[in-house]
Amino acid sequence: MQSAAVTLALLASTASACTIIAVGKDATTDGSAIVSHNDDAGGGTQDIRLVRVPAADHASGSLRPVVLTDFPYPRIVSDSRGPGYEPVDDQELVAPGGFVPQVPHTYGYWDNIYGLQNEVQLSIAESTCGAKTAGWAAGKGDYGHCLFGVDELSRVALERCDTAKCAVQTMGDLAVEYGFYGSDAGDPAAPVLSGAAEALAVSDKHGEIWLFHVMTGLNARGAVWAAQRVPDDHVSVIANGFVIREMDLDDTANFLGGGSDGGVTGAAEQMGWWDSKSGEPFDFTKAYVPTDDFTAVPFPKTALYVGRRVWRVFDLVAPSQKFDPYAGYIPALETYPVTVQAEHKVSLNDVMSMMRDSYEGTEFDMSKGLAAGPFNNPLRYDGNKDQGARIFGGFERSINTYRTAYTFVAQSRPNLPDDVGGIFWYGQDAPHGTVYVPVYGAMSELPEAYGRGYMAKYDPDSAWWTFNFLNQWVQLRYNLIHAEMATEQSRLENLSMSQQQLIEAQALALGDKEARVAKLEEWANSNANSILDSWKSLTNYLIGKYTNGWVISFEGASKDGAVVAPGYSDEWLEATTYTMWPGKTFNVAAAQSAMGPTPSSTDSASSNGLAAFMFVVLVSAAAAGGVYHRVNSKAQSANYAHLSPNDATAKTAFSYQMAGGAASKQQEAEMVALEHQAL
Repeated sequence: MQSAAVTLALLASTASACTIIAVGKDATTDGSAIVSHNDDAGGGTQDIRLVRVPAADHASGSLRPVVLTDFPYPRIVSDSRGPGYEPVDDQELVAPGGFVPQVPHTYGYWDNIYGLQNEVQLSIAESTCGAKTAGWAAGKGDYGHCLFGVDELSRVALERCDTAKCAVQTMGDLAVEYGFYGSDAGDPAAPVLSGAAEALAVSDKHGEIWLFHVMTGLNARGAVWAAQRVPDDHVSVIANGFVIREMDLDDTANFLGGGSDGGVTGAAEQMGWWDSKSGEPFDFTKAYVPTDDFTAVPFPKTALYVGRRVWRVFDLVAPSQKFDPYAGYIPALETYPVTVQAEHKVSLNDVMSMMRDSYEGTEFDMSKGLAAGPFNNPLRYDGNKDQGARIFGGFERSINTYRTAYTFVAQSRPNLPDDVGGIFWYGQDAPHGTVYVPVYGAMSELPEAYGRGYMAKYDPDSAWWTFNFLNQWVQLRYNLIHAEMATEQSRLENLSMSQQQLIEAQALALGDKEARVAKLEEWANSNANSILDSWKSLTNYLIGKYTNGWVISFEGASKDGAVVAPGYSDEWLEATTYTMWPGKTFNVAAAQSAMGPTPSSTDSASSNGLAAFMFVVLVSAAAAGGVYHRVNSKAQSANYAHLSPNDATAKTAFSYQMAGGAASKQQEAEMVALEHQAL
């Protein structure tokens, strides 16, 4: 049985886990290469700002500072990365962990926790993974020897490269020379290997997509890395687990790799994780990913945490292959392929929908069952550490999750000039409750709302808080409120896509690059502001409509339809103790005793006393106009079997009173009869 300590390590390491979906240019409806990313924050706050780092020229011999990974606000304070990272108030410049030689010119790019997209269409998506080695940042005691985390690797790639192949080679070489550390590797005394490595998907202006895996080398130094090109008509998924398997390193058009311990295979051979003399092909994932965290019985959390998301995407794009949803992710076994050929063209909307997926319509549908609560909520909060030590178990891990800090779907479009072709659809907060806003890689500015705010303080002028606030309100009655939210979400995104086609046609008619960028930026900023205004209006509307369990359509009375109390679903009520209430918690004898001695203990007196009591209860209820939820009448009668056999009328009326609603003629007659009997 898996120990509580291992379980907690898994919970901690996956708290900041993310999902990548990559779609080749020949698999998309518009010929764009797509990489997408849900940044699933956890274990602490993180800087929510989208920041523009401008292009720059650098003097010969310059050095580029490398900052160490820091997720909370402010992640970077610098005087060399543009206005968005300059110090404000009393902030001090962040001291770099080290330096690397600078290149003469660096491209401008958009940055968040990781680099997103640059001005020449290079786009990068990230997912934390596990590996058998771990490293720590330089300067961390006597155990930190590595300079690069994946955040700074992605930024350097965006600064220097216009092709995906250049990006993976550049990141790999820097990691080997200066050392790579995983930001989720934990304490050196007890490394969290399931969060010690990283994976990226990189797309470019030519429509190429490359997958990139990187981990620390032996002795907490250096690095091992691998890269594989995604076929143009294929789709790939990385969901917190390496996916690259057998590598033909002679085929440099499709495979690249390296390592500080003797190439990409060196560390595996030295540690006995792979034997070159065995005749067995080298399998990167099998060699370098630990298996004990994935196959534990009876708690194979990580196998399903990773594998189910991979299955879901592959099943959506290649349903005829009937991939097994139960196979999970097992590093030693290739339960799912690295990529799969798409059986139909995948649209931008399709990818957005996948980023919002909670297994709807499958047997794992997270909007169903008792865990979804009374309002079909697919979101599941993480358990606390103390609870994890007491109770083994877990919920499904979907692509969509409540703790996503930001999400994007990036497109690199080979048929367009760089300033028009590079675009990413960016959403603040969780994908199910955000609006994807188009941002061009060549733009230099966005509305201030997208570059302000932090998680620890509510800011109504922050785009992140605009979406996060409504996402929290949705939790009150998910099924009804989210349905209205999703309608507006779809309207705004489709409107952006329609306007995009018109604006791009106008921009392409302009011969000057600067004029094109200005045209696109003007529209993108106006559109982003309009979406924020619409979302704030939607929030105000939904707050007023859904409050205190009611649905309020207009000022007026319930009888006119102004206010509706939708209550709970039959299925949820039947799954709770509702139909068993009050059971033994109502005692007639105790009620009679509290009212004082009765004149007689005969059955007739007892019946009359009960009838009088029931009459008081029913008349009071009728006078109050109480509205109660419908319940099963037979079940209620069974609950009151302790009443006298002579009290059939009372039991019928009492069951009615518990069920609530307007009385039928028969029930009214029963109440009148009960009144006469009491008198």
